[in-house]
Amino acid sequence: MTATITNETGLTASASFPTQRPVDTPSLNRQRTGRALSDLKDRLLQLRLAQIADAELVRLLRLAAGEAEALAWQTPFPLLLLPVLLEEKLEAGRTYLARQERVSGSARSSLHGSGGGHCVARR
Repeated sequence: MTATITNETGLTASASFPTQRPVDTPSLNRQRTGRALSDLKDRLLQLRLAQIADAELVRLLRLAAGEAEALAWQTPFPLLLLPVLLEEKLEAGRTYLARQERVSGSARSSLHGSGGGHCVARR
């Protein structure tokens, strides 16, 4: 569509406009939100992982971040809720790993014993 305007002095200006606005479909909006959500997750996670040297903890926190992203998609406002969900999942991952290390440590100490006694198998 072209519009032409002429003012009182005879100066004419014209401009072309698209006949239809691009349609912002729900699927296009979802794609944009998906990219933005993934980018946000990556940025927030990088801030936390930069300070961690333990490879097992890094692996566990990456899994927790994926779970947080999946949970955020279940909400009406995924970009708004991702930071909170990510923090909760990361804390749960840290707690889980600490508990596993305590259990592994206590299991090792009970296997080795502290009194130097002998194990006797019973039938």
